[in-house]
Amino acid sequence: MEKVNVGIIGCGRIAQDQARSAVQLKNTKVVAVCDTNETAAGAFAQKFGIPKVYTDYERMLENQQIHAIYNCTPNFLHAEVAIAAANAKKHVLTQKPFANTLEDAYKICDAAKKNNIILQAAFFERFRGYCAGIKNCIDRGNIGKVLMIKAQMSHEGIGKFYHPRTEWFGDCKLAGGGCLADMGAHHLDLMRWFAGSEADMIDAQIGFSEDWQTETNAIVNLTFKNGVMAQGHWSFSTIAPEGVCYDKFEIYGDKGTIFVTCDSKEEPSIRLVHKGDIQWQEYAYEEVDGFYGMEEHFANCILKGKVPFTTGEDGVVSVKTILAAYESARTGQRQRL
Repeated sequence: MEKVNVGIIGCGRIAQDQARSAVQLKNTKVVAVCDTNETAAGAFAQKFGIPKVYTDYERMLENQQIHAIYNCTPNFLHAEVAIAAANAKKHVLTQKPFANTLEDAYKICDAAKKNNIILQAAFFERFRGYCAGIKNCIDRGNIGKVLMIKAQMSHEGIGKFYHPRTEWFGDCKLAGGGCLADMGAHHLDLMRWFAGSEADMIDAQIGFSEDWQTETNAIVNLTFKNGVMAQGHWSFSTIAPEGVCYDKFEIYGDKGTIFVTCDSKEEPSIRLVHKGDIQWQEYAYEEVDGFYGMEEHFANCILKGKVPFTTGEDGVVSVKTILAAYESARTGQRQRL
């Protein structure tokens, strides 16, 4: 096998991003798309030159020419579709949140192990050039021992920055949560990666807007087992220019500091300062599209029989952390992970 034949299940916004990268890959061929909305699936197939259209994902999974699937379904279907695909012996790249419940997260991993398939959690941020650059800067000792991490992601919210095709995103039971489950899934994974440790304690506060059912603002504090402290801020109610999503990281070490501030319309820059410096230094990195890097890696893992960089177990940790944050917000108590 020289290329991995991929079927995409779901054709909303995230599927558009994944297809846009997939059609550029040398090790991947998108051969089918599935969506319950036949008109939307047909338009998606035409846009990206995909030959086969399905409206029933179980029918798609019967296609023996498909080696793997991108699970781009709504959050409440992530587990159902991932498990069905694994049982059909398809390799699975599944979107975040990995699952809405911890029980479902474990079931996905169990299905993957039982069927000996590659399961990759779609934490595409780890594959973005500047995120890999931050990690490289830390690992090379440029800031010494990491002491504290701060992360922020914010935009104007649903219906302004992000336009879901259906109403599920605003239903807490279907979406699994608001900005904490959506944005926090990525940043909690990145902070864990940057810290090089597992979270030990977590507390959270969440806030709601009058016109939305899920939380639109969240602040989460973590303490990792190696002593690193971290804080994440995520918002669906930020006043911003149209189409802009703010992204920010601050990593404080005992020998230096990393600052990254960017928005979705500009290239990120990594700024580094050491003790005694009189100005910031630009830390060089190679920019890579996160979806492209993630999907290329997924296909290489299938072709070469390698373990993915972001595994199903990473997905389980993400779900466990998010649920603990919600429990802290509900009870007003710190939670031990």
